[in-house]
Amino acid sequence: YFLTGGLFFSCLLFWGQFNNRDGIFISADAAPELVENMCSENLEYGIYYAGQSGGSAIRNQCISNGKVGIAATENSMPLLQENICYGNQAGIFITETANPTLVNNELYDNSQDDLVDLRP
Repeated sequence: YFLTGGLFFSCLLFWGQFNNRDGIFISADAAPELVENMCSENLEYGIYYAGQSGGSAIRNQCISNGKVGIAATENSMPLLQENICYGNQAGIFITETANPTLVNNELYDNSQDDLVDLRP
């Protein structure tokens, strides 16, 4: 799903090998509210923030994705609160220029690292 805004609540995003990349992709200046979604077994990312996107991801489960549970890249600045990420390569990945706010996320059993934060 590519989102520009609005509320995305209690959806099951479970595509496994049939999804070519991400469960939820947020870009440009989109700022959706993602609440209690399940993003599982996507080839790359469960939730991916790019551009100058924002909004919030609250109480989502990002499980067994090919790369990362939740990624904040470019100049994105989402609120990431009370999400559960496990079984990915990394639970949450943050690039040098992104600026998410992290609040009480549960990250465990990710194969490379639970939190990869490249900010200076």
